[in-house]
Amino acid sequence: MLSSLSLFTRLLRWPLRLLVKFKIVPDNPLNQLGIVTERPLFYICHTESASDLATLRRVCQQLSLPDPLASVSLNGQQLPRTLFLEKPHQLIGGRAKTRALQQGQALLAAHLADPTLQAQLMPAAILWGRAPGKENSIKWLLGKARSA
Repeated sequence: MLSSLSLFTRLLRWPLRLLVKFKIVPDNPLNQLGIVTERPLFYICHTESASDLATLRRVCQQLSLPDPLASVSLNGQQLPRTLFLEKPHQLIGGRAKTRALQQGQALLAAHLADPTLQAQLMPAAILWGRAPGKENSIKWLLGKARSA
């Protein structure tokens, strides 16, 4: 059964594909970070967000990396491939707790049980903004119109 975040992430796929362009840093993360695709790979994201997760899925697809929505089987235990350190702020009550600590402990326990696992942790930060030079384009156009 899909979680509500997974469902919403899948629904956002096409609108974000049309509206969002991305740049991957570093340029060649597989080589520069020493990622071995045959070993278990986990993504660490700051805040749980369907739009971030949908964008991460698109980047992973382009790089031929595993789907962030998929789970990883370690020693017969299914672990989520993506760990979120925080949940978004709620209107009432601040931030809800994530399962990142329990997920990290499960990953550590799997490694203690089988030191040959060599799971990889890849930090993934999705930063939203406009392309450089375009952030002030409306101000620039208005300035040009006033000076003309």
